[in-house]
Amino acid sequence: MKFTVSLKSFYENLSDLLFENSDFRENLLKYKYQLLSDQEKDKNQRALFDETLSFYVEEAELTLSLISSFETNETTTFLEAGAGVGFVYCYLKSEGFNVVGIEPSISGFEGYNKVSASLFEIAKVSGESWFNYSIEDCEKLNQTFDYIYSNIVLEHTKDLGVCINSLNKVLKSKGVMVHNTPNYSVPYEPHFQMLLVPFFPKLTSVFKPTLKESNLWNELNFITVGALRQVCKKENLDIEFEEGFVKKTFERFDYDEQFKKRQMFLFRVYKLLKITKLFVLLNFVPLFLTTPIIYRIRKSN
Repeated sequence: MKFTVSLKSFYENLSDLLFENSDFRENLLKYKYQLLSDQEKDKNQRALFDETLSFYVEEAELTLSLISSFETNETTTFLEAGAGVGFVYCYLKSEGFNVVGIEPSISGFEGYNKVSASLFEIAKVSGESWFNYSIEDCEKLNQTFDYIYSNIVLEHTKDLGVCINSLNKVLKSKGVMVHNTPNYSVPYEPHFQMLLVPFFPKLTSVFKPTLKESNLWNELNFITVGALRQVCKKENLDIEFEEGFVKKTFERFDYDEQFKKRQMFLFRVYKLLKITKLFVLLNFVPLFLTTPIIYRIRKSN
C-alpha cells in the first residue's frame, strides 16, 4: 500500500478543525473522561483533547500496520470489522482506497457514531460505506472483500465461531483476514491492566466483584491460540500467527508515551526484563504464551 501522507500527519493537519467542532470534541472526550483520574480531568480542554486524539491516532497507526504490507490496486476491497470512531476508515478513504467500515452502536459507545459522522464531514470523505453493523451482520453488506482486518476487536464478540464464520462468508476465495487480539492463555487483561486467574479468567470477578458491574468485562471473550485454531479447523480455514510480536509490543514503550501510561503494569515488566538482561528471552517464548497475537486467516485450498 502506498500513501501520499502519513496517517499521523493527516490528523495533525486536521487537529484544529476537529477541536473546534463541538460534536466531535465532546463525544470523543466523553468515553475517555470516564477513565481519567481527577488530576487528568483538571487539564485544560485543549491539552486533554490533544492527548486523546494522540491516543486514537496511535491505535489507528497500529491498525493500519496490520494491512500496510499488502499489495493493492484500484479494485482492491477492504473491510474494517469493529472500526471504532473511524480514524483508519477516514484516512484510507482520503487516500482513495475502497474501504467499508462496520461499527455497532452498543451500550456505552453510542457517541462513536456521532464522532465518526463529524470526522467524515470535517475531513471531507464519504460516509456512505460506513455501517452500524456488528460483525455477525456483515453479510448484509452484500459484498465480498480482498482484505478484512480488526485491531483489539474479536475479544469483544459473543461467539468467536459465529464471528469467524460470518467474516469467512464475505471473504473472497483468495482473500486474507488479519486480526490483532489478546491471547488469554497469558493471564493478563490489557483493557483493565490486571492479572487474571490462570486458566479460568472468568473467575477473576470472584476476587474482584466490581468487575461484574462492568459491561466491558461481561462482554469479554477470552480468546486463546487453541480456540482460534479450533474454530479455523471447523471452518476449513488456514491460520498463521506472526512470530515475535510480543517483543515488538514491549519495544513500543521506547517511543510511545501514551502506551506507557495505559499499560503501566507491562511497562514495569519491561523495565525488569531490561534491567535483568532477560529481554532477549522474548525471542524464545512459545506462541501460546505470548500476548497480544497477530494472525492471518485464509480459505483452505
